Amino acid sequence: MKFYPRAKDIPAGYTGCQMAWLQREGGWTSFSARYYLGGTLRAFYGPPVGSKPTSVCLFESGELSPASTGACPSFEEASKPAPSLAPGCITANKRQTAACSKYE
Repeated sequence: MKFYPRAKDIPAGYTGCQMAWLQREGGWTSFSARYYLGGTLRAFYGPPVGSKPTSVCLFESGELSPASTGACPSFEEASKPAPSLAPGCITANKRQTAACSKYE
């Protein structure tokens, strides 16, 4: 998977999104998105699961909105930016030249 921005690059008061992409059939496809306003998660768009559509999880004051649809994670779980590996880690690990750890 690829993430942008990387978790370590998201400041405390971030306004914007963190996107995740999944490698599939030789290309990259959108997997999920987290939208933050002033450092607080406002929406999480999760991946489609089986034949079910993308989950739309809306949060207000740390609570899941009744307008949400699909299987939604808790606010605590969804609000943490997805951790990611340092640039080049996957290639380095495939070559067994370096060990990489996750950013938090």
